[in-house]
Amino acid sequence: MRSRLALMWLAIALAVASATMLVQPRMAHANQITLPAPTGKVVLDVSGNLAVTNTPGGTAIFDRAMLAAMPRSTIETATPWTDGIQRFDGVSLAALIRRLGIDARTVSARALNDYSYTFDVADAVARGGIIADTNNGKPMSVRERGPLWIVFPLDALSELDGVGRHEIQSRMVWQLKQLTFE
Repeated sequence: MRSRLALMWLAIALAVASATMLVQPRMAHANQITLPAPTGKVVLDVSGNLAVTNTPGGTAIFDRAMLAAMPRSTIETATPWTDGIQRFDGVSLAALIRRLGIDARTVSARALNDYSYTFDVADAVARGGIIADTNNGKPMSVRERGPLWIVFPLDALSELDGVGRHEIQSRMVWQLKQLTFE
């Protein structure tokens, strides 16, 4: 009888411990998915299929400081619009997608002048695209194609033919203001 009672208490203790272990990660995850409101001028508006937002309208808006606080990536490449090799630093598209819990097939990138280009999310991530906010260590102004510019490592994508290279270059939206994931 005592061994049955001991086994019953052990089973209860294991059930409670298992339930606690299941709840703990969810609570930690809930804390990780919060996105603070920007305190500075908004430079990027992200909408569409997002799990994490910071506006009543269901979008995620970012100021420069919020983007700078995210994990950084660097691309060194030449572009058709700049002289020589340039160093671009910013947030990778992959990191932004993870941070906002984005589940989408395509993204439309819109510039300040309303130029827009829609492209495949998985391919853009696989090709190492970033949302650059600095060029050669300096924040980019609107005059310098900023404040944000989607950049791909063109020099590392030498296998692309003319059509493929044109496609990647079309994705390199400068003066970026909005991303819509669908």
